[in-house]
Amino acid sequence: MKSTEPWDTIISYWKAMNIPIRQGVSLASIQEFQDKYKVLLPTDFFDYIRIVDGTGINESDEHLSSFLPLAAIRPVHEVLDDSGGVIYPDRFAYPDCYVFVDHFLSSWFYAIQMTADTACAGAVYRVTVSETFGEMEAESFHEFMANYAKDPLNIL
Repeated sequence: MKSTEPWDTIISYWKAMNIPIRQGVSLASIQEFQDKYKVLLPTDFFDYIRIVDGTGINESDEHLSSFLPLAAIRPVHEVLDDSGGVIYPDRFAYPDCYVFVDHFLSSWFYAIQMTADTACAGAVYRVTVSETFGEMEAESFHEFMANYAKDPLNIL
């Protein structure tokens, strides 16, 4: 049987904080997302989203990181749109990246790279919402989440 680490550790951590555990998403929902954005979910992100659909939009861990459900995941340039009158200098600095974590009420985000290429490892970037562009935080989604599972402060 395939290991569910670090997902089990993360789910246990969220349960300890009384965060309702969201059921994983259906294959149909994943297909809809992939069709909409013309991407393929990296394998480790696919595995995670099938097991647990984030913390939800209105729930966060003790460090105020909200792991978005698949239905709320959007490209960085859509999240940093100028509809609120704010111009984000880094709006287009993360091509092919999709926000999956909102940290501290949009102080910054984490985004996973997704393309139509099956070889895309799903690197994770910190989206700084500033003139100083964020850097790669992990070469893969699994690496990012394993760091989080070891210590949630690892991603801050």
